Amino acid sequence: MLERSLFTRIALTCEVEIASNEALWQTNLLDLSFKGALVVRPEGFTPSIEQPLDITISLKSGKQRISFDGHVTYINDQNIGVHCESLNIVKITELRQLIEQNTHSDNRLKKTLASLNSH
Repeated sequence: MLERSLFTRIALTCEVEIASNEALWQTNLLDLSFKGALVVRPEGFTPSIEQPLDITISLKSGKQRISFDGHVTYINDQNIGVHCESLNIVKITELRQLIEQNTHSDNRLKKTLASLNSH
């Protein structure tokens, strides 16, 4: 049975850089929420559950980047789920704007923010 996310997830196509253990991989974002991201698993990258990662997402404009520390929570042959451990207020604001632009629903955003505040 699949768990349902408590946070609004938005499908985005952006480039992602994964850094771990002094190695760097380039991949693509599949979706993003306030608490994490789902990315395409880079070829040759064999992560383990709970492995710490530094994630940098380059937004389509190329001018804006969102970075966060996280750890692996999900792995399959094609994808990696990463839980976000730390976002500063500037990054939360940037992420909020990105989610606002992509959800087209003020009510969904308010519900997501309320969920974030309760965790």
